[in-house]
This record gives sequence, C-alpha cells and structure tokens, in this order.
Amino acid sequence: MAEFPMPVLLKPVLNRPVLKPVPELLMPTCWPPPELSRPE
Repeated sequence: MAEFPMPVLLKPVLNRPVLKPVPELLMPTCWPPPELSRPE
C-alpha cells in the first residue's frame, strides 16, 4: 500500500464531481457488486 499513498488515491476522487454516494467515491463503480451494496 506504500506504493499508493492516500493523497494519490484521493486525487482522482477530489477531481471528479461529487455526485455519487461516498461508498462509490471510495471504491470503483463496479465494487461492491449490487448484491453486496444492498442493505439486505
């Protein structure tokens, strides 16, 4: 993980419009799968 410091990981997130929920900002759109992202 030392190869990718937090600031580097947050740069793309901060550069894109904040329109998605926080979980989607912290993770790729394809993860978590719909089955896991459902409250149930």
